[in-house]
Amino acid sequence: MSDARAEEIKALARCHAELAIDTLVEVAADSDAKSAARVAAAKTLLDRGFGAPERKTETKVDVTVIDQRQAHLSALQQLAKRSAPVIEDAEFTEVRRDGNKLSST
Repeated sequence: MSDARAEEIKALARCHAELAIDTLVEVAADSDAKSAARVAAAKTLLDRGFGAPERKTETKVDVTVIDQRQAHLSALQQLAKRSAPVIEDAEFTEVRRDGNKLSST
């Protein structure tokens, strides 16, 4: 629907606003009307006159904050605790964890 057409429809509806309000009042006041219709009419009148009630929503969010510096430090500490191959002298002879030599360069 074009913006111009939408504005035409709004203007047309506004022309009938008084009739619509009168009808709502009539239905709300009619004791022979169904309860649901009376409540709907009364609610609509109140919403138009005072504005619809605010709707509040509550949202809970769990946030985990990670200190990157501490995480990196912990990772480095864990790596340092692992048994790493030992490198001997300038020839870089690699020694296995059990102490036996593997190779020389």
